[in-house]
Amino acid sequence: MITFKEVTKTFQEDFWKKEKIALDKLSFSLEENKVTGFLGRNGAGKTTSIKILLDLIKPSSGSVAFSTLLGRNLAEVKSHIGYLPERPYFYPNLTGKEFVKYLLSLSDKKFKNYSSRFDELSETLKIDHAVDRKMRGYSKGMLQRIGFISTVIHNPMLIIMDEPLSGLDPIGRKELKEAIIREKKEGKTIFFSSHIVPDLEEISDNILLIDQGKKIKDSPLEDFYSEVTSEIEILVSSLPSGFSKSNKFEQSGEYFKGIFGISEKSEVINSIVSNNIEILSLNPIRPKLEDLTYGDYL
Repeated sequence: MITFKEVTKTFQEDFWKKEKIALDKLSFSLEENKVTGFLGRNGAGKTTSIKILLDLIKPSSGSVAFSTLLGRNLAEVKSHIGYLPERPYFYPNLTGKEFVKYLLSLSDKKFKNYSSRFDELSETLKIDHAVDRKMRGYSKGMLQRIGFISTVIHNPMLIIMDEPLSGLDPIGRKELKEAIIREKKEGKTIFFSSHIVPDLEEISDNILLIDQGKKIKDSPLEDFYSEVTSEIEILVSSLPSGFSKSNKFEQSGEYFKGIFGISEKSEVINSIVSNNIEILSLNPIRPKLEDLTYGDYL
């Protein structure tokens, strides 16, 4: 749906200093109807990438290409995008409903079913009780819900969010993640950055990982795990012969549980089978994405 081609962005912070490289020949593509999680340390270049994608700033070199599904020109493309910045400004003297309606009025895109969609979204996000109250009394979670509603109210094909889960309590994060998944099920393409790796891991189909403006990895979530040697957990009905004096198995209730490296799997299973012992379960133990991204890749 969108393709970054060798995008570089440099900033001149001070006349006497060298240019800072924010993005260094960054290339990636966003797949249609997928949730792509954008991951990287603070200062990695995530917000700069999003601003270039939205044409809020221009790249120093490289280009951004949009699918014709989004439109034939930039104005048409933008009308099919919903954007939630990291620090949106909410007018404190407007109600939640007035704020969303005002933002919608700034768009050239006419939306006849505004009221019904607004009611549906506010009820789903459990903020319908407060939409007629002025936002100066809203909590962080309530503001983020209104921000999300304003991002998707016009049924955009592409939803872009910069740290949408930041600062939310566990319930707020859960409800917003559920809302993101619902939008995906309706056929939307979603691109969002987050520092909360477990949340990103929970809802993303693909992960784009960058560091110091460079792409480290861009692949389906499962590929992050497949490249790292993992372990297996085996639960058996009784202790296999030859393991009675080892610490490989430990009692777990009335059964025995052992954890082995992948390279040991065949030998262990053959020993269990040759002893006519029942295997109750055999499950891979996957490392956490947080351990992989900030351990193996960064």
